[in-house]
Amino acid sequence: MKHCFALIAACTVFTALCGRAVGYPTSCNTIPTADILEAGTVRLEFENDGLPRVGGQESVTYCLTQIGLTPRVEFGIDRWDVSGEPQDAVNAKYLLAVESGRRPAVAIGVMDATEGSPASWYGVATRTLGRLRLHAGYIHADYAKGPMLGCDHELAEGTYFLADWMRGPENYLALGIWRELGRQWALGFTYAFSNDRGAEDLTAVNLSYRFQLSPRQRPSALSADEAVEGREIQ
Repeated sequence: MKHCFALIAACTVFTALCGRAVGYPTSCNTIPTADILEAGTVRLEFENDGLPRVGGQESVTYCLTQIGLTPRVEFGIDRWDVSGEPQDAVNAKYLLAVESGRRPAVAIGVMDATEGSPASWYGVATRTLGRLRLHAGYIHADYAKGPMLGCDHELAEGTYFLADWMRGPENYLALGIWRELGRQWALGFTYAFSNDRGAEDLTAVNLSYRFQLSPRQRPSALSADEAVEGREIQ
């Protein structure tokens, strides 16, 4: 029980300090993947997205929280504020199939669920081929309806290259680097080329920290898709 109270306190303080955030599942740069946080794992992220510069006048800061509830379910609740009024958003993902020798991992989920706004939904598959992992799925959202594609590749121990694309003029072809900083910290950088040639590109920096609710469990190495994504690009 004391771990639950500690979790609630940590998430409350985190979102209150940041003030602006968006709920997003485990992801590549801009697309969700079939990855699920380990049960009992909590991930806190601080991210700034700039159009086009991080920290610029048009940039937005996000605070993201994600929790592995069971080996097949993860849940997130976060906050963002673009127009001066903070809003909460939630997401949830369910792992339908674990990756095996013959089939990819498959997950379904909802995200961007806010008061007065319909949630987005998606289905996605992830397949591992050595150090390369491929992601493909379908998303139905206000800002995207159609296929989404991505990949991540381990360049060296703890360092990953990520690339993904989502159709639609509001979305991007995104390239990123993800670096683990020990067992609990990680830093990510993303540059996203707008699908609309007349729109600004986007730059994002993401810092994440993760921990286990039970001190008897040791956190495993971060996966490439626990990024920014998090960051969420809208």
